[in-house]
Amino acid sequence: MKLLGWQYPREGKRRVGSVCRRLACAGLAGLLTFSLAACGRTESTVIKATYQEQELQEIYPEQQERALHLSSKSLKRIAQSGLIELYIDEETYAVAIKETSQNKMWYALPQQDNGREENHAAVVTLEVQQDGKRYYLNSQDNSVAFGTASYELTDTGLAVTYVMAPDEQTAKKNAGDRSVTDIVFEVTVTYSLEDGSFFAQVDCGGLTQGDQAQNSAKVLKLGLLEYFGASTQGAQGDYLLVPDGSGALLYTSQEAQSDETLRFAVYGQDVALPAEENVHPALVPAFGVKQGTSAFAVLVEQGDALAEIRASRAQGDTGYYQAGTRFTVTPSAQEKTEQGVVQYTGAAQYTGLIKLCYRFLSGENASYSGMALAVREQLIRDGVLSTQALEAEGNLPLILNLIGSLPKKDSRFSTSQKLTTFEQANDLLGQMKAKGIDQINLCYQGALTGGLNQKQAADAKLLSSLGGRVDFNDLNESMITQKLSLFLAVDLLSTNARDSFSAGKTALGLDGEPVSYAKENPFADYVGPQAYQRTLRSVDTLEKASREFLVNTRKNHLAGYCVSDAGQLLYSDYNQEYMSRQDAAQRVAAQSESLGANRELMVDTGYFYLLKNADVVTNLPLSSEIAADASYETVPFVQMLLHGILDYSGTAINLAGDPETQMLRSIEYGACPSYTWSYEALEVKPEAESAAAIHYAGSLQDAADFYARANETLGDLRGARITRHSMVQENVYCTEYDSSTLVYVNYGEQEASVNGVTIPAHDFLRLN
Repeated sequence: MKLLGWQYPREGKRRVGSVCRRLACAGLAGLLTFSLAACGRTESTVIKATYQEQELQEIYPEQQERALHLSSKSLKRIAQSGLIELYIDEETYAVAIKETSQNKMWYALPQQDNGREENHAAVVTLEVQQDGKRYYLNSQDNSVAFGTASYELTDTGLAVTYVMAPDEQTAKKNAGDRSVTDIVFEVTVTYSLEDGSFFAQVDCGGLTQGDQAQNSAKVLKLGLLEYFGASTQGAQGDYLLVPDGSGALLYTSQEAQSDETLRFAVYGQDVALPAEENVHPALVPAFGVKQGTSAFAVLVEQGDALAEIRASRAQGDTGYYQAGTRFTVTPSAQEKTEQGVVQYTGAAQYTGLIKLCYRFLSGENASYSGMALAVREQLIRDGVLSTQALEAEGNLPLILNLIGSLPKKDSRFSTSQKLTTFEQANDLLGQMKAKGIDQINLCYQGALTGGLNQKQAADAKLLSSLGGRVDFNDLNESMITQKLSLFLAVDLLSTNARDSFSAGKTALGLDGEPVSYAKENPFADYVGPQAYQRTLRSVDTLEKASREFLVNTRKNHLAGYCVSDAGQLLYSDYNQEYMSRQDAAQRVAAQSESLGANRELMVDTGYFYLLKNADVVTNLPLSSEIAADASYETVPFVQMLLHGILDYSGTAINLAGDPETQMLRSIEYGACPSYTWSYEALEVKPEAESAAAIHYAGSLQDAADFYARANETLGDLRGARITRHSMVQENVYCTEYDSSTLVYVNYGEQEASVNGVTIPAHDFLRLN
């Protein structure tokens, strides 16, 4: 059963929700609380309340007579670092940054009115919940207008404090006079200039109210500097850079087909909460804004796993072209039942830091290429990306995802079909080498207990049906001798339905139910379901499970592991004590580091919190999720961050809807060729193209031909940085490397001439 995005397990699982429904039927109205200890949860993990729909209210601030827009006349200079200066507007208590090389001012609030009185542009926004009511507060209407904002200077900038409440009387109460039911929050934003960069920070530890009683208000979401650099219109060539897939540009001078606000959940949506529609995953917590010959890039340095990056158009709800960040401080959700609307609210909230880093660019650097360079430098400084570059020597690796086994269709037992034994893998590698594919990174999937729908990592062992440890070690030693890399794919966080975790080891969602997710597989035509349903483990048990898995595979002398599920999802956990996504990210990253100790590490999909110790990323998006049009263009922003630091590949070419386009995109984005193969052919219906395409015989020669050209074009550029990318004419793109190498790709139906050089149709060309 699925309610509001929650994926419930089959009947027979313990269902905490039924407890509340029985209590509701017994006549309890209003707030209902109960113990979740029977499911491994403590009483303080989640607060649950049932209301009738008419009792639920959303309360927005009344429009106040206040200075909504910044005025250059009231700006006071505070600090300078490099080519930027920090100012404070003493009327709005909003900051501004002056980029001195261009004499360009960037304002935290819009500078001119767009005529929309209902707009509540603000420096800080809060979504607050209390007793079935949602209050939407902002720094301008609920603090500045009440006269409860103030600031003080610091060594590198200033700290602005907003005392925010629904009404002026409550906002002006002394701290000692406030009751537990008063809705009032003090939010301090610390601004600083360091090394030519601008930082904005909020300590969420100061957002807790009183003794956190059940009827006290809780901050659900916090928005910070969402209107920084906002504008009502854009000039030709201006855009917002958003983290959609590989990256995308939202042009502010082009009329769009939709005015919907674009939402990007950093590291994907939290699967412990109900899924929301039209929210897209972001691999990297970064975005940017370009206006004329000036631009800035933003990196979420702390609180990244709680962040949602939003981009709006002027014709949309906000009335501005803007890009900003909103953070989930306390998770919450609603569910409709026969008794009313059930609200789930986390009893605990995130108490760490939220921190944004702004890097300003001018002239030729005011581009998405310049933004990528600035974000890359900051990620390396912060230790998110490695400081080591790939060696320029050697061949470009082909990324081969090899399928060992998969469960048989509709099977309720541990039966599986062999697709590639370890001995067959050795034979396939020999055929590839004979065809000139000399460098291979082999990711062996479905080689552990359960096959492609793997058993939990702590108990998973190499499948004897594929040849067991002896044949696997023979394969591994053979690859080492040939200087090829073998990665064993492992799902650390999840297990299949036949191998559920015990109650104390299962991750619980906000609703008290076990958390699950659907793992896509390329054999949907053959195995029946479109995906494998998998249960997630409590993050607290991850360290022990990883240690046991390493012990189980210690005799295999592996060159490396591929982290599969952890590269594709991240979740909070309500088993025992609440664990936020931010804490979970740190735990998972620590275990991936253990897997990569003295070995190579491959990561599937490539969420950036996992990439510091990664050597290879597979299935990295080479496009955006949102369809491109005249106002929305896909760009290789993520690839510009990663190229030269690690190898990466996109979706397997043989599984792509248009293999030829995927080949060209790999060249344009500097990606390694990638294929997903099985040695044995599946007996499938003719229309089951996805399963048939996986048999290696159908695409081996094409792979060899493409690899030869790709290696010739990109092989010696592995350690180079992509310095610029642009569309030089319709359907023709140029990727420039710091070795002064240019790679042109022509997607058009006709040959193209660029600077006297001809690029054939549907082809590519390298110039040194």
